[in-house]
Amino acid sequence: MKVGPVKLEGKFNWVSKGLTGLAPLLVLIVVLLAWQGLVWARDIPKFLLPSPRDIVMATWSDGPRLWAATVRTASEAGAGLGLSVAIGFLMASILGQARWIRLSLMPYVLIFQTVPIIGVAPLLITWFGNTFSTVMLIAAFISIFPIISNTTTGLISVDAAHLDLFRLNRASRWQIYWFLQVPTALPFYAAGIRIASAASVLGACVGDYFVGTAQQEGLGFLVFQAKDRDAGLMFATLLALTIMGFVYYLLASLFCRTVLLRWENHQLS
Repeated sequence: MKVGPVKLEGKFNWVSKGLTGLAPLLVLIVVLLAWQGLVWARDIPKFLLPSPRDIVMATWSDGPRLWAATVRTASEAGAGLGLSVAIGFLMASILGQARWIRLSLMPYVLIFQTVPIIGVAPLLITWFGNTFSTVMLIAAFISIFPIISNTTTGLISVDAAHLDLFRLNRASRWQIYWFLQVPTALPFYAAGIRIASAASVLGACVGDYFVGTAQQEGLGFLVFQAKDRDAGLMFATLLALTIMGFVYYLLASLFCRTVLLRWENHQLS
């Protein structure tokens, strides 16, 4: 007699999960239909607000160009993120070793972060030219601070009892760093990477805006070109950037779960 209700409850759980998964899609469909209806009803000019249909048509007609720009920007963002992940962890490791180091260097890290990218980009172009490396550095410039900040916080957040235990057993500074501080900091490091993953896409877009040319178009350059000429292409480019940022965040989260946090559990076990 107990089997029936259990099976029924299981079916309801599956239905509930299915509806939960479809909810974002249903919201998107409603928004797109309302958007399309508003443009038609108000007869809004395309240069002011293109309809979803206009955006789809622009994506289709400029598909090869949009795809090439997406691949370029994705590569620049990925390279910049990789650079910020490596250098950010190294800098945080230095800052996490002593309070006097943080007091000496952290103000410059903060100043480095507050410098407007609109002033840094022309300087990087002067040094490195209109190249892939310039955009990569701009992406790293924008995405590195959350990694430094979060990882440093994790490195100095070790449990006092654990630290006393390591010192009681005469652990070296390297042993304290590698077997206590790093495992403790990994969740903070992972959080910084997730934030930086989206910021790197923004940085690559900004870099393309300044560095891009007709021979090396990134998504940022397409936005610059389309803003006064083709609103449909501009919205299609913004959609590509949005999807790219979302995908990078998912990939960063997957990396953090499958690599960093598993390594943390192995180190602490």
